[in-house]
Amino acid sequence: MDKKQPVKDILGRTIAGAGSLLIVLLCYFFFLRIESIKEAIGWIWKVTEPFLVGAVLAYLLKGPCNWTEEFFTKLLPEKHKKKANVMSVAAVLLVTVFIIYGLVALVLPQVSESIITIVETVPAAVDNLTDWITNLQFGNDTIQKYVTQAIDSAYNYLDNWVETDLLPFISSLMGGITSTFGTIFNVLKDIIIGTIVAIYLLVGRRRFGKQALALLNAIFPPRYADMVLSEVKFTDNVFSGFLGGKILDSAIVGVITYIFCMILSITNGLQNALLIALIIGVTNIIPYFGPIIGAIPAALMILMDNRVNFFIFIAYIIVIQQIDGNILGPKILSQSVGISGFWVLFAIIFFSSLFGFVGFIIGVPVFAVIYDLIKRGVEKGLKKHGRQNLMEDIYAYDEAPAEEKQEEKTVKQK
Repeated sequence: MDKKQPVKDILGRTIAGAGSLLIVLLCYFFFLRIESIKEAIGWIWKVTEPFLVGAVLAYLLKGPCNWTEEFFTKLLPEKHKKKANVMSVAAVLLVTVFIIYGLVALVLPQVSESIITIVETVPAAVDNLTDWITNLQFGNDTIQKYVTQAIDSAYNYLDNWVETDLLPFISSLMGGITSTFGTIFNVLKDIIIGTIVAIYLLVGRRRFGKQALALLNAIFPPRYADMVLSEVKFTDNVFSGFLGGKILDSAIVGVITYIFCMILSITNGLQNALLIALIIGVTNIIPYFGPIIGAIPAALMILMDNRVNFFIFIAYIIVIQQIDGNILGPKILSQSVGISGFWVLFAIIFFSSLFGFVGFIIGVPVFAVIYDLIKRGVEKGLKKHGRQNLMEDIYAYDEAPAEEKQEEKTVKQK
């Protein structure tokens, strides 16, 4: 027994060392071939893009289809209950198309008109804003000098940007009409094929679910199959709760902003109310940075038109974000992603750098799933080594009131 123990220790260390070396080699190969890997991922994405679009669309419409099917099942007679699934998919798709068409028909003309108006009035608005800043009495010649230099530098930068960036971009855009039409055609093709794929997935969602469950249990033992199924359910709850909640939350913020802008338009002549509300509502989907990203261009648009409206709008943004962050958001996003603010910030920055705007939206729920997997692995490892108390201490500290944490910190400092 004693002789076998050193052999087991040596074998365990050898396996651990070989595993570590393998991980290092894989990381080296990954970074060495990063460009080839990116090209391979891009090719796979291009081929599967219509199916991915269909899968995302089906996932977003899965909840409404389930609710509608329950309604039709209760409404239809017994002999027609099997048709409830198909009828629910058709009804949800028709309502979705109608909503999209209505939004485009109502919003697009007004947004286009607002953009044209902004383009036409920008030069005069910039001149007025510049004159206002220049005429401000700062009470100090040195500050006045720096302000004047900053305005001149801004003008020089804009002139240089127009000549070196904007005009060449417009020339290339005008010369690339064929490629532009090709891009539009590819987008339409992906949307059409994706919609067809979504219809098949929605109609057969229960059959596909049972097939996936059977395949899972055929590959893994019951214990591991249940673990995978539990993680899939957790992932579904996180994504559906977070994305659905953020979309609803942003829609409410957008509507409230539009009502506020319309009131300000009637009382104080605010321009481009719909465009401003659209910017605030869409960017609010992005956690943390969304309100800032949306408020900056909207506030600048208002500043060029009316300085009083600018300060009123800034005050409104502060108030609505406090209401959204402390009341509206927590009420709607009742299913928390279960990670701290630091990890939310990390997820947004990391995934947005990899996937752009999509990373801003999916970064938090994706990282929440990864975080949950790591947490379960840590809990299992601690249990294996008989140190469950370490995890219990973390849970107890997270649930402790802030006063107790401060007292504990003070005692440690003493």
